[in-house]
Amino acid sequence: MSPTTSRPACPSCCCSPASRRVTSAARPDVHGEVSISSAGYATTVTTHGATERCLTAAGRDLIAPFPRGARRPEMRGALLAPWPGRTSGARYTYDGTEHVLPTNEPGRNAALHGFAAWTEFDIVTHEPDRVVMAGEILPGRGYPWRLDLVVDVAVDNAGLTHVITATNVGTGTAPVGLGFHPYLLAGEMRAGAADAWTMSLQAGHVLALTGRALDPGPLAPFEPAAVRDDRGGQSLEGVRLNHAYTTLERDDDGWSRVRLTGDGGAGVELAVDRGYPWIHVYTADEAPAPDRRASVAVEPTTCPPDAFNSGRDLVRLGRGESLSAACRVRALS
Repeated sequence: MSPTTSRPACPSCCCSPASRRVTSAARPDVHGEVSISSAGYATTVTTHGATERCLTAAGRDLIAPFPRGARRPEMRGALLAPWPGRTSGARYTYDGTEHVLPTNEPGRNAALHGFAAWTEFDIVTHEPDRVVMAGEILPGRGYPWRLDLVVDVAVDNAGLTHVITATNVGTGTAPVGLGFHPYLLAGEMRAGAADAWTMSLQAGHVLALTGRALDPGPLAPFEPAAVRDDRGGQSLEGVRLNHAYTTLERDDDGWSRVRLTGDGGAGVELAVDRGYPWIHVYTADEAPAPDRRASVAVEPTTCPPDAFNSGRDLVRLGRGESLSAACRVRALS
């Protein structure tokens, strides 16, 4: 679904609040997580923020994992809603009213990545190869709208499919942006590993974050580096990225792909449907030393950073309307 297109919520499907009945077969383990697997792929999702804690293919990590029961580091695998990226100054004006958000990144005077990552989710469905979780964002804290969130995660021989749906169940028209925050691995996770990897991404425009506050700069044409390596992509050696890409090149089915490859061509691919017109890439240059440039965050988003202020690709959901976006992650060999 396009992020500029909304639909009424279905009152009888798993997206409905009335359907959130957690059965004994669908309860998380003592660590608040559930695992699913199929066709060599396996993933674990936590009820805290519907976070992807790990994803493997034939035992190989495709995203940066973190230990069971541990606090999620660096937003690994987090769900981003009702906005992705930073809201500059932790404030915005919407339909003539100024709203002040909690400043959860005080060093940059910004509100980062919304509320969903800290929301507790219920398990609606848990099958061997699929889990559906539901949560809600309540009015308050600078966001006076109510949203229902549903995250549908499945694995099969094509890899992981991850779908987010947000529905406005409150009053008024709500500004909404969605995102997903996995750190991809094209090889062993170790400090500086990204310098040996190649990235392939086809887009028409790029928005770089600039300055101490990492405010979005101007939207500029994206011209991939002229120097290519023998894997057909751009080497990440010495390249620092905290950039949002848009005008994505898509196949006939509407999917756009980012590939990270390491030595021998092994790696990982993340694909996004038309619900995600943006992909944010961050080379983890500010991560703590053991994890610095040890993985690359490839974040599909429905809007760029600071969209609550710029309005760029920000979706306005009326009561009963929904926004959905899907991505897929698979191994490359």
